[in-house]
Amino acid sequence: MLMAEAVVRAWSTVADDRRLQAWLFMPWRFRVVGKNLARDAGMRFAPGLGWARLWAWDLVIVATHVEPFHPMIPVVRVLHGIGSSSKIVKGHEFTYGPSRVLRADGRARYSRIFESSESRAREVERHVPALVGHLAVTGSLAADELLDRQGAVAQIRREMGFGSSERVIVSLSTFGPHSLMETVGRPLIREMRRLTAEGRYRFVVCTHPNLWAAQRRPEQPWDEFLRRQRQYGLTIIEPGEDWTHALVAADAAISDHTSLATAFALLGKPLAFVDVDASALQSGSTMSRLIEVSPTLSDPAELGQFLDGLLEQGQPPQLGAIAAEVVSYPGQAASRTSAELYRLLELAQLSAGSVPGEFQPS
Repeated sequence: MLMAEAVVRAWSTVADDRRLQAWLFMPWRFRVVGKNLARDAGMRFAPGLGWARLWAWDLVIVATHVEPFHPMIPVVRVLHGIGSSSKIVKGHEFTYGPSRVLRADGRARYSRIFESSESRAREVERHVPALVGHLAVTGSLAADELLDRQGAVAQIRREMGFGSSERVIVSLSTFGPHSLMETVGRPLIREMRRLTAEGRYRFVVCTHPNLWAAQRRPEQPWDEFLRRQRQYGLTIIEPGEDWTHALVAADAAISDHTSLATAFALLGKPLAFVDVDASALQSGSTMSRLIEVSPTLSDPAELGQFLDGLLEQGQPPQLGAIAAEVVSYPGQAASRTSAELYRLLELAQLSAGSVPGEFQPS
């Protein structure tokens, strides 16, 4: 769902242009939710990713790495989080590892990669020269949405059932052996339950969809365990639910190396991390720098005292400065994204107030 939502978000910047028509392809197991997502976005839907290889598209938008399409078909890779991931997956950096972004002959796999940060784009070009000319810095559509919702924090907290005087903490977890849930998840949640019962804090648990059976975790999913925590007063965010509300409502966050930590840092609120294995992150990355300047919760049993100190201290200035590097051109992502899409489609961009012609199938 994260990938599909990112694709739909990019499509939405040109969706009003009746010269264009879009199809959304998702794996068969997501056919019901995918059909609804496509309908709401004004797209057609087809279950099964293999079908996407059967047409000579004018443009393909993907939000994760895919096997190369025919070189004549322009393919755009958009980020499915806020900022590019710094995770090491199967021995290589996920977003820009050469084996993921280059073809076998060394050429770029994607016509464009929509990057959120100017500094990150220049860094990538130094390390992967074949991507020079293939990176477009568009800002972040997801970050712009998140920052817009920060203005409705009081309403969002009411809708989530939190009082204005309650202190709300969100925990953020990616997936994999080094994630918060797989390392300290159970003892941390036990402490959350205790602090909730004492009336000291309220908690929201936000986890990566890959920890849930509905996504791709057939063995030992966390579904039942997490849902059971609702009876103890914890708020559980499930796949497909709006994670931005959890970040906006929270007064502080406890996280691992998920990209949601980067998103939360943009909000200017206190952020802390659990211990993250150094092998899980690219050295010198934005995420590793965020972790270096932030408090670390080493023992879940000390959660209450730790949170008291975290809220008292606030967000360190250096953390906010690092977070600001993640998203260039705040508030401009929609216009910059649509401009790049029109450029790749070789279409004139619609001017304000113009009436586009109807889509004419070829």
